[in-house]
Amino acid sequence: MIATSRNIVIEAGAGTGKTTRLVKAILEALIQKRLPLTSIVALTFTKKAAGEMKERIALELRKLLADDNLSNVAKTALEQIDRASISTIHSYAFSLLKRFPLAAGIDPSAEVDEKGFRYDELFQKEWPRWLAKELGKQASHETEWLEILQRLSLKDIETL
Repeated sequence: MIATSRNIVIEAGAGTGKTTRLVKAILEALIQKRLPLTSIVALTFTKKAAGEMKERIALELRKLLADDNLSNVAKTALEQIDRASISTIHSYAFSLLKRFPLAAGIDPSAEVDEKGFRYDELFQKEWPRWLAKELGKQASHETEWLEILQRLSLKDIETL
């Protein structure tokens, strides 16, 4: 049994049963603690793993529909599964930024450029602004930046 009274982290190599353990922990939280699925956050690093976790949770919940004692919990969780925070860490972090854009200091219409299509355009637009800010009249670290920039090519900087 996994303690559901605190946050848990499972770190292990591929094929070691991480997803199985997380699914079990989520089901325990739903059944034993009666937590709504929408109050649980389950994060992984790949979209494939997040999708697999959701599928496995849904499968186990469908099995519980036949149990008279747990069918209501299972039914409610199945209704919430599409809204559950079971995703990649990047998707979850971005969802928080999108939920609170002003507090995060981002444009409310910000999007993730997962394929990097807009990167070149954005770099060309932002690089001169950054230079003006960091090397302009009010720059507080001009000397340090000039030393760093002398050692790097523009290509090196673009890949940072």
